[in-house]
Amino acid sequence: MQNQRFYGRKLLVLLLIVSLLLTGGCWDREELEELAYVLAMAIDYLPDEEKFEVTTAIIRPLNISGGEQGGGGDVEPFRLITTKGDTLSTALEQQNAFVARRMYFAHTEVVIIGENLARRGMHTVLDRFVRERDLRMSMQLFITSEDVKDVMRSGSKIEEGMPVFLTRWQERKDGQILAPVVDLRIFVKNLLSSGIDPVLPRLSIRTERPISPQETELAGKDSSEMVVYPKVLGTAVFKGDKLTGFLNDYETLGFLYVQEDIQHATVMIDDPLGNPGKLVVFILRNHAEVTVLQKEGAPAARIEVTVEGELC
Repeated sequence: MQNQRFYGRKLLVLLLIVSLLLTGGCWDREELEELAYVLAMAIDYLPDEEKFEVTTAIIRPLNISGGEQGGGGDVEPFRLITTKGDTLSTALEQQNAFVARRMYFAHTEVVIIGENLARRGMHTVLDRFVRERDLRMSMQLFITSEDVKDVMRSGSKIEEGMPVFLTRWQERKDGQILAPVVDLRIFVKNLLSSGIDPVLPRLSIRTERPISPQETELAGKDSSEMVVYPKVLGTAVFKGDKLTGFLNDYETLGFLYVQEDIQHATVMIDDPLGNPGKLVVFILRNHAEVTVLQKEGAPAARIEVTVEGELC
């Protein structure tokens, strides 16, 4: 009887030890309020300094904390931090000197690449992007010829700043945009595919004279009463991982027709009956066929685009 009690106690102790191992809890947990959420990131290469420059847009904690202090009002929704380094990794590490929280990139939806870096080669940043555990392959990529800091500081007509504007822009499904929508996954896939050269949307800025008190405040005292807004128009064309040039808005429109990315858009055409004025066509769908040929001993292609639409 005593032996049975002894073995029963040993079994109970063993079960308790096993249950403790199974209820270890979240030993490596990170509280949400202990992270610095990066909404957008801009990267460029400075040839004069031979350094990489990184500007991040970090969401302000007051705008996600809720309660009386959460969002709303005239509080800026994010803060911009710019750092430099010999490599992209060292430039990102420098950001830790200005932030008391761990930089968290899982919510980064927009990455802007400067023209200097793009012409030098995208491999310097793609390797870090693909291996970074927090970064998502669904991040939208943009190319700009402007100073990336000026682009990140630009405002928006409706949205709360440029990062939010670009996030909303790439979510549009109406086909009325004059630039391709490309994320990191698509860019890397095209880069690794034979016979396909990657493209990215081109991002620039424009200045306007403010017409409202809110725009006047956004322009600031040192901007000659002009306010800066982002503009997505045109296409950046690559050969391999290096930028080779840009397509204007008219050329981009033709490219999107070939890609079958024009839907629910409107175009104006001349009246086929010769009447004065223009006709407006609402495009429902389009289809493209590419036939490879040989012309005078050189490779060529014939592209036939069929568009279906309604007269408005």
